[in-house]
Amino acid sequence: MLRLRGLSLRYPNGKLALSDFDLTIAAGEFVVVLGGNGSGKTTLLRCITRTVKPSAGEIRLGEVDLCALEGEKLRRARLALAMIWQHPSLVRRRSVLTNVATGALGRNFTLRTALGGLPGAELDAARSYLAEVGLANLAEQRAGTLSGRKPRPGSGRGHHAAAATIGAR
Repeated sequence: MLRLRGLSLRYPNGKLALSDFDLTIAAGEFVVVLGGNGSGKTTLLRCITRTVKPSAGEIRLGEVDLCALEGEKLRRARLALAMIWQHPSLVRRRSVLTNVATGALGRNFTLRTALGGLPGAELDAARSYLAEVGLANLAEQRAGTLSGRKPRPGSGRGHHAAAATIGAR
């Protein structure tokens, strides 16, 4: 479960981006956040993933308050979150499979992964996520050749990174 209580963010220039925002999302629930340009949608998602620290409030992922965490504890807690961006940053020269498997790098911090290797179990999981988004037949294709299908490997990467919670933009 993801629970936001009293979430507020005021930028250093004084602009109030979020004000006393509350939201509860149960596991498996699908939620859409709609709003005009500049209404705070992206800021909300960045607060949830703690790439931006809110000025006030709490962000609870299960029983953990992400706002109370810093450093390594925050990094580990964020492993349960993934952001799927509208324009994913795929590595064009790598295969679709490798791009999806990179979602697991946060929980596989080794010399091998630092040098570009990926554990076999993570590659197998990435294949199953590709099948879920209808791209299993393109697993070995270079990501740069996908044309209009680039968001789907990004979706697979998000699933691979964190099967529990997915933030989509």
